Amino acid sequence: TFSIFDVKTRKHFKTLKTGKTPRGIAWINDSTVAITLFGNGDLQVFNINTGKVIHTYQERGAMRDVRYDTTSKILYMGNMGTNLVYKYSWAEKKLLATEKVDSHPNTIKLTPDCKYLYVSCRGPNNPKGYVNRSPRNGEFSLIQTSDFKTLARWTAGNQPTGLDVSPNGAYLVATDFNDNMLNLYAISK
Repeated sequence: TFSIFDVKTRKHFKTLKTGKTPRGIAWINDSTVAITLFGNGDLQVFNINTGKVIHTYQERGAMRDVRYDTTSKILYMGNMGTNLVYKYSWAEKKLLATEKVDSHPNTIKLTPDCKYLYVSCRGPNNPKGYVNRSPRNGEFSLIQTSDFKTLARWTAGNQPTGLDVSPNGAYLVATDFNDNMLNLYAISK
């Protein structure tokens, strides 16, 4: 399930039932929300007023995160099970492109101008469980959204998970799950 709250009143508005293991959330507009499902790799889009699923994109794997570009009406999704990032047209309801990234893409973030997409990839799981240190450090990818090609890749810490871009697009910040680190990067123009 996922729950919706009224920010002004701090009251619970509605709980909606999703498919297996909802993970990523992106608002398309004030009444429409996209949810990625880790359990089966699908994308479900809901009308929150009716509580109904209005669109489903079925994929295999383990969808983890989703972002939406309101200008181009594009959804971007990361799939931890397939090591792919997806560019999906909400207007046309079709997959436009995929891009291969490092193992276990965890979090994706658009730059404020939506020209670039950052991806944090945790790297391979430890054979004893994903909460243990990965056998190697993870990686970041920078994808240009226009042609959906990777422009840069660089090594991160052990299992980078949290990721965000500053509102002015000047900084990238990331956390490493198993290094207990917060890393701040200056973005050159």
